[in-house]
Amino acid sequence: MKQLLENWKRFLKEEQQGEGMLLYHATCSPPEAFAKGIDHRKAKGFGQGEGFYFWTSLERAQSHAKNHILAGGQKEAPCPDDPPIGYIIVSDEPVTPENFDIDYEIYACGFAEFMIDNLEYFADNMNEFDMTSRFPKRKPERAREYLIKPPHMFTYAGEKPPTIKLLYMKQDCSRVSGTAEAARLSKIAGKLAEINPEMFKQFEEQILSKASAIKYNGEKTIYPLRIEDLEGNVVWSRK
Repeated sequence: MKQLLENWKRFLKEEQQGEGMLLYHATCSPPEAFAKGIDHRKAKGFGQGEGFYFWTSLERAQSHAKNHILAGGQKEAPCPDDPPIGYIIVSDEPVTPENFDIDYEIYACGFAEFMIDNLEYFADNMNEFDMTSRFPKRKPERAREYLIKPPHMFTYAGEKPPTIKLLYMKQDCSRVSGTAEAARLSKIAGKLAEINPEMFKQFEEQILSKASAIKYNGEKTIYPLRIEDLEGNVVWSRK
C-alpha cells in the first residue's frame, strides 16, 4: 500500500488528505444523495460491474459534468432538476488494489498495455477468458496467431464484434473505448482476478496509479470529503 501511494504522489499533483489522494465524481444528483454515505452498488458501470466511478483530475470531472452529464449524455440515473445542476463529489479514500479497479472505458489503454506485456499468458489461456479470433467459424485455429501478432486482435466468444485491437488501445490513452469494449475487457480482468489473483494484483499495482478514471468496489460504505458545485464552491463538507 505504501508503494502504491508513493506512485500516486508521483503521477498526480493533487493535494492529499490523510492517506488518500483526492478523487472526483461528477453527478447531477443532489448532495443529500451522497452525504450519508456512497452506495457503490447503485452504479452498474454499463457492463463493467458495480462500482462508484471517480476521475483522478478535478478538471476532467468538471468537464465531464458540463459536456456530458448536463448536456444529456448517457447516465444511469436521470437528473432530478430542470435545468440540471452539476456537482463534484470529492473523496479522500485511500486507493488500494483491494478496493479499487480502473474504469475500462476511460482507461482501456491500461489493461491493453498489461495484456500486451503478458501476451503469451493470455494466448495460452484464451478459452479461459472466452477470447476467440476475429473469424471464429472460418479459422478458429488462428485465434492465438491473431492475438500474438500486432495489432493483437481478438473478439469475445459468443458475442458480436467489435473486434478489440490491443495495440491501438495501448498507443492512445486519450481514446475512450465503447461500452461494449469496456464490458469485454472488464470481464477478462474479472476472470483474471478469479483464476490468477496474484497476476491481477500485479496489474493493479502497475496500472492503477496511472489511471485517469477508477472505480471504488470495496465492501465498506465510504463518505465524501466534501461536495462542490461546478464553480468550486463547497455545498457540503464532512468536517
